[in-house]
Amino acid sequence: MPISRGDHECHLGAALQCLRLDSAAVAIICTVLGGLYSVAYTDVIQLSLVLVSLWLCVPFVFAGGVYTDITKTAFNHTYQAPWLGQLESDELWRWIDHFLVMTVGNMAVQDFHQRILSSSSTSTARIICFIAAGGVTIAGLPSVLIAAVAASTDWNATSYGSPSPYERGEAAMVLPITLQHFTPAYISAFGTIRSQATDKELQWVIRLSIVVAGLVGTSLTYLDGGILVFWILGSDLTYTIVFPQLICVLFIEVSSSYGAITGFLVAVVTRLLCGEPVILHFPGCTLEDGVYIQRSPVKTICMLCALVSILMSSYVASLLFNRGILPERMDVFKVKSQGALTPADGAREGDSDETHENYTFTSEPMLDTKC
Repeated sequence: MPISRGDHECHLGAALQCLRLDSAAVAIICTVLGGLYSVAYTDVIQLSLVLVSLWLCVPFVFAGGVYTDITKTAFNHTYQAPWLGQLESDELWRWIDHFLVMTVGNMAVQDFHQRILSSSSTSTARIICFIAAGGVTIAGLPSVLIAAVAASTDWNATSYGSPSPYERGEAAMVLPITLQHFTPAYISAFGTIRSQATDKELQWVIRLSIVVAGLVGTSLTYLDGGILVFWILGSDLTYTIVFPQLICVLFIEVSSSYGAITGFLVAVVTRLLCGEPVILHFPGCTLEDGVYIQRSPVKTICMLCALVSILMSSYVASLLFNRGILPERMDVFKVKSQGALTPADGAREGDSDETHENYTFTSEPMLDTKC
């Protein structure tokens, strides 16, 4: 008995829901029972499976005969608009903004520093960064190739039918849809899966936090057709809020907690004002179909505003307390008594025994999360 298109969509939706629940359950259970060390091993296994499974699907997708050569559809309108877009002059600053968010901004994410700080040496951390840079490119190619085939396909000749996923508003689901209708069932299954507290008390707090965070993250996946939007949102917030804090902590000695708080508030307020709905209009903001579209690099502007506010607030706070303009009892964050070794000073004293001991200490795990 033939399976209708509606049955295909129903099966695909049910399969994705099961995969969401299964992956969330595995991640929560492994982290709670195995401790934070298991997260690193789980990430390696997951990335390996995703990389192998996606590249395994590529030959089967290209073996289908219902698509036009992707080199021709890259610039010509065939079944839909060319899949290789063009950069318009009024979009230049927005593309620069997106580029900075996806590259420089993601240097401030916790996952990156978790891997770097757990490395045994500086050279190992450097090698990991170079390997990751090449690995990201290799891991992203299958998705680009599969999406190019999807944009070059006559969907009316497939079991999916017309109109195309893009015209149905299912562009975020184009990868699983293409795998389902272009590859055998067993192949598509591979491609779709992807201070005073005691140590004991801290372990239970961490475990409870893991469960809560896992449940919240799982529930967020049901708010949108694809989880990519949450990754983009996280990169946006990391770039505008966390990245300027990271720069000041690592490279600017005058920065303090007063500046950090001020920078956080400035970044949050400015990002909300120039987001959706748009309240703060930057140059080039236009009204299109009743919606204001920002043409300026608003994320970079918000990041720079936060960076400047951190520096100014930290300098003013240091000036007020160190000159005695404000009494020391009002110095909540003890700016006047700050005399610790800065990261830059530590780098200059890299050959000293004290620096070597500090480095060895930071390479060790701060908390044993094993049962």
